[in-house]
Amino acid sequence: MSSLEQAIRLLKQGDWEAAHRIAQAQSGVAADWTHAVTHMLEGDVANADYWYRRAQRARPEPFDAEREIAALARFVEAERDA
Repeated sequence: MSSLEQAIRLLKQGDWEAAHRIAQAQSGVAADWTHAVTHMLEGDVANADYWYRRAQRARPEPFDAEREIAALARFVEAERDA
C-alpha cells in the first residue's frame, strides 16, 4: 500500500490529521488533492482552495467528504495501475 493509499484509508476513518502528515510529505497531483481534502475536513477552506489549485482541480461545491474521498481513491488507484 502506497503512502497516499494509507492517507486515503485514514481519511475514510476520519483521521484527517494523520492523513495530512502523509500528504504533506509527498508531492504531485494526488498528494496535493489529498492535502486539499484534509484541509476541507479541518474546516480551512482557504488553505484547501490553495491545494485544490495546485492539484488543478476545482473544489466541489457543495463539498461531500465521502464522495470526494472516493474520487480521490479512484484517482490514486488509476495512477498506481498506469
